[in-house]
Amino acid sequence: MGMTGFTVALMLIGVIIYPCVCVKEFSDHQEIKIQTLLKRLNKHALISVKSVDGDIIDCVPIHSQPAFDHPLLRNHTIQMRPSFIPEITSTYTKKCTKATQAWHKSGRCPENTVPIRRIMKEDILRSKSIESFGKKTTSSIPENDPSKDHEYAVMNSMQGKYFGTKFAVNMWKPEVQVPNEFSLAQTWLVSGVGTTRNTIEAGLQVYPGKYGDNNLRLFVFWTILNKIYKFYVLRTENLRADSLARTVKKQSSFIVHMNAKVYIRDEKKIFDLFKILKTLLKLRKHITAFIFYINYGFQFQANGYQGTGCYNNDCAGFVQRSNKIAVGGTYNTVSQYDGDQYELSVLIWKDGENWWLQIGEEIVGYWPGQLFNSLGNGGTIVQWGGEIVNKETDGKHTGTDMGSGHFAEEGYKKASYFRNLMTIDETNTLREPQGVYPTTGHDNCYNIKAGDGGTSWGVNFFYGGPGLNERCP
Repeated sequence: MGMTGFTVALMLIGVIIYPCVCVKEFSDHQEIKIQTLLKRLNKHALISVKSVDGDIIDCVPIHSQPAFDHPLLRNHTIQMRPSFIPEITSTYTKKCTKATQAWHKSGRCPENTVPIRRIMKEDILRSKSIESFGKKTTSSIPENDPSKDHEYAVMNSMQGKYFGTKFAVNMWKPEVQVPNEFSLAQTWLVSGVGTTRNTIEAGLQVYPGKYGDNNLRLFVFWTILNKIYKFYVLRTENLRADSLARTVKKQSSFIVHMNAKVYIRDEKKIFDLFKILKTLLKLRKHITAFIFYINYGFQFQANGYQGTGCYNNDCAGFVQRSNKIAVGGTYNTVSQYDGDQYELSVLIWKDGENWWLQIGEEIVGYWPGQLFNSLGNGGTIVQWGGEIVNKETDGKHTGTDMGSGHFAEEGYKKASYFRNLMTIDETNTLREPQGVYPTTGHDNCYNIKAGDGGTSWGVNFFYGGPGLNERCP
């Protein structure tokens, strides 16, 4: 992360410039911020369903869902259904065992509504800050040098362009040692590098630090890096925020919030600051004195997950289409060691500008193409597998499970698996990926093993492990 910061103080006649003092927010101010966020995220529901797992699922009119709060989607026309679903050229078409979400036991959402998991105050308080709610706070894309506390066991495909992927993932409920750790089984569709890095992610997770429980949940995630310049009005006298907003809108193409925070996406627009100051002087020339502080700077987050994007419906972006599947919803049907096995079929594909998600036979929704700056040309990396966070509690490796909590070599009904891996090419055809190779961090903690080829499982692998053990201290 790179940061350069500047502070500008504008003084009018006979006024002494005082140093800017940071004051700790009072609890009532924090409460106002929390309630404001809850009001923005939780839309009016036609009906609400109290799930057996404790969640409340709000059935929100499809045109009122949180996605359309995104400034790029204010005038978005919902794509009600994809124009096509990729065809399979392979003979490996075995269907997955059907799994249903827990809230279905208590009710269903009517047509033309979408199920949105209600965000509670406790959900926000569990995040590191109100501002970081719903976001990943550290990089977690499986690469050659992953972040210190993330570990992976994944298969990679990096040959050509990718316009989607399909696979079946074994459903387990891994044990997570401490709340701020998690265990995921997912796919990553990645494009670009640096400021053009985009990702689409989907899969299953156990994440008590986010949801407040140890349930297995469906999740979606997306991210895009942004260069954002921020101008903060820290103090004004005799100058209303709405006047500033009108002035800024008139003078430049800044994105303006009515609390007098100004976000600038174009670095060339920094020079328009002086035009704004000049205009403000003219507007308030009858005022004998006031102090106008602006703290501004260029803030570029090199970390791919501190840009724009978030989990599920925790911020505007992902457009929900299904009235049957809730992103963030719980699955109670999970595999048992040496017993019944459950799996989930996942399909992601690009249709026009949008990237669609299908779970089983149900089309869930899509990531609008307007959200991204490099995925429009297709992905360059597809990955499948497991990820955990290792906080090294008490100086030891975590005991958080990946997958079933058993090593890959134990095989079917004991180790977790992905099977029938497919990628989508530029002709919108599903094909088996070529040149797939594994990436792991510490094989004594979590490992991966390619499965046998030439079977109904197609390209497949087993993965996982228990973490802390004699060979993984």
